[in-house]
Amino acid sequence: MENLEKIQEIGTTEKAWLEYAQAIDRNNDKLGNSLNIIESLTIPNAVSVDSESVTSGYYRFYDGRTFALAGYLYTNPILVPKGTVILGKQIDVSSLVSLVSKVDAEGNYISTFVRGKDGVQDYFSIINEDCYIEISCQTKQLSSFSIVSSKLIEDLLNILSQNEYNIEESTHLIALKDNPLANIIRDAGYGSIIHSWGIIGDSYASGEMDIFVNGEHNRYVDMYAYSWGQRFCKMIGADGYNFSNGGQTTKGWIGAGVVRDESYEGGPGGGGWSLAQQSEHLKQGYIIALGVNDKSQSYSIGSVDTDIDSTDYNNNAETFIGYYAGIIQRLKSVQPKAKIFCVTPLGTYYAEYATAIRSLVSAMNAIYEGDVYLIDLDTYYPISWSGQYVLNSHGSAMGYQYCAYAINTYIDWIIRNNGDAFKEVSLIGLDNV
Repeated sequence: MENLEKIQEIGTTEKAWLEYAQAIDRNNDKLGNSLNIIESLTIPNAVSVDSESVTSGYYRFYDGRTFALAGYLYTNPILVPKGTVILGKQIDVSSLVSLVSKVDAEGNYISTFVRGKDGVQDYFSIINEDCYIEISCQTKQLSSFSIVSSKLIEDLLNILSQNEYNIEESTHLIALKDNPLANIIRDAGYGSIIHSWGIIGDSYASGEMDIFVNGEHNRYVDMYAYSWGQRFCKMIGADGYNFSNGGQTTKGWIGAGVVRDESYEGGPGGGGWSLAQQSEHLKQGYIIALGVNDKSQSYSIGSVDTDIDSTDYNNNAETFIGYYAGIIQRLKSVQPKAKIFCVTPLGTYYAEYATAIRSLVSAMNAIYEGDVYLIDLDTYYPISWSGQYVLNSHGSAMGYQYCAYAINTYIDWIIRNNGDAFKEVSLIGLDNV
């Protein structure tokens, strides 16, 4: 859509622009005056009216005549292209004044674009043709006008259109889309209704940093405080613990995990099933992010049709599916009402494992209806692990933080789509309920 057509579609009044700007504001902030919206994005490059190119002591009457009046002025002709916006903030001018006029190159009056209004007003005018204009106002208020070019307005509209979304009338929240990560949120979502989280995973879930010294690899450190799980919990104000270690697999997590205390340079964290089953470590919600290191193991992926014993996890097959299902079953054996979220690994190299996890979540939901959910980052993750998001072979602080935003957004999307299944999360872990 052409810039001018979009402007005309929105409307030429301040009220129309205010409603449009508030509708597309990503954080649903109260944006106040729509002039502030446009100024915040465009005024650094806008043109102020030249105070030297004026006729002082006169004003332009609304019928085109000029009259002498101390403290007033009108400008020399200003050439503006079609689509230019004229902004005037807190202008106090009589209704007898032609505030913005169309003139020819010599300054001869043609018509009035904007007539003054008695009292202090904000003015917002779109020039719908290539022409010369003139501004007439009190001398002291000339600096309150700005001319925003059509190109800058077009840039503004492009920015706004990239962020455009609908708002639910019933909740005033951003409307849900089929893509769970269509709009990344960076503040607390509905994941915050779950007050304690366990993060089960490998190096990526542990905030592992690949440290080089003097240009050579020195060591890997699981820096748990930087992990996406801890950043997610910090974001939503929840308690969280990393049952995760660099190099961890589904089989390894069931067997053992290294527990780190405060003396470890990456901080406390780690451990597997032997720690997670202890009563003081039970959580309301769990996020499982495993599969990357399973690919290099000797056991196969397996099948959901043959590898899961729904009555006794000890009988599960020794496959990725059998071990992964066994993790979910073990967690449910000690925390029956827990909500469990399973993350797919990224990239075509792990495509078989992502597919297996999708199938597994469906199978587990047949056993634990409403308690096991898929976080399909492999399908929807909007960025690549590269550039500023990586530190050598693993994530950077920015990379893990962005992943926390994505996990937060995805869990919010899941809970909003399955609200009835989460009504009793406050009761998870309570006795006799």
